[in-house]
Amino acid sequence: SEVTDICERFTADFVMAIDAHDNGQKVPNLINTISGLISRLNPTWKETWDDLDDDVRNRQFEIACGVAEIVFENELKQAISLVDAIPIVQASIQEAYENDLRYCVMDINLPFKREMMNNPAAENILFVVHPSMHNPSEWCVSTIPVALDSYQTRKNLPYPLRGEDRKVLMERNWTFVHATGFIGAAATKEAAIELAKYGIEYDDEVKMK
Repeated sequence: SEVTDICERFTADFVMAIDAHDNGQKVPNLINTISGLISRLNPTWKETWDDLDDDVRNRQFEIACGVAEIVFENELKQAISLVDAIPIVQASIQEAYENDLRYCVMDINLPFKREMMNNPAAENILFVVHPSMHNPSEWCVSTIPVALDSYQTRKNLPYPLRGEDRKVLMERNWTFVHATGFIGAAATKEAAIELAKYGIEYDDEVKMK
């Protein structure tokens, strides 16, 4: 039916594209770009600019400008925060390097990926332990991509833990491991460190044979 076709198109172009991006998959889609998002505010082929009165045109233009302004201001704020985070991240990397650790611990949830790519002292680090952005009482174990624009990581969390039931994980105070293994969580900082250590020591290649 027409309703079904509309739902399928909306799901494929909007819902699944965002969901795929959130789950570490590269899916080129117009809605995932700033220009694409703003272009969606243009009239459809059913209603050209000539069909709209001046009030409607002005309102759409103001909405588009508002979206662009919000994105611009937020991106500037993000850029400032990235620069401010650099010395803190570098200090954490240096501590891991001096202690010959393959995981890095940060007591603040900081943007770390760029420094992990640029700092030679971080080349052997596989995981970053840090507080959860969404739950202050929880700690996360994040993987490190091989490149800034890549979803491939230096190492993912072990296969047996991926998507495992929370009750099973909680036996070791772990609370969550994503089905792809790119991130995990624990109830405490100490448990998160243990999860990172387990991920480092676990040999996926051997276990998969």
